[in-house]
Amino acid sequence: MRDLTNWLRKQWEGISFRKVVVLVGIFLIAGGLAQMFSLDVAFLFAGDLMAYFELFAIVGMIAARSHIQLLVRASKDWLRRVSLPPRRGRVRQILTRAARALLPPKSDDEDRLACVLT
Repeated sequence: MRDLTNWLRKQWEGISFRKVVVLVGIFLIAGGLAQMFSLDVAFLFAGDLMAYFELFAIVGMIAARSHIQLLVRASKDWLRRVSLPPRRGRVRQILTRAARALLPPKSDDEDRLACVLT
């Protein structure tokens, strides 16, 4: 380890301020070039990501379409059932039978009295 530190000390002895500025400039240019090349990669990944988003959007639209079709069919069936006219004859018939079952039966005497009185 001492050999490495001695070697570094010898290397840095001859470096001037101008050499440091040039070295920093080279590092900045290298970093800028690396940023420029990585920008292309970022655009490539962004394009792939947008393709995935479009794919997910298409799948979502297909799923939503099937759900909407199911809702439309169910609502049409419901409207058909609701819009049917009520069967009044059947209801009247049921009510008449119930009333006859609750009322006492007419006797023949009541019919004769009604005829005589009129």
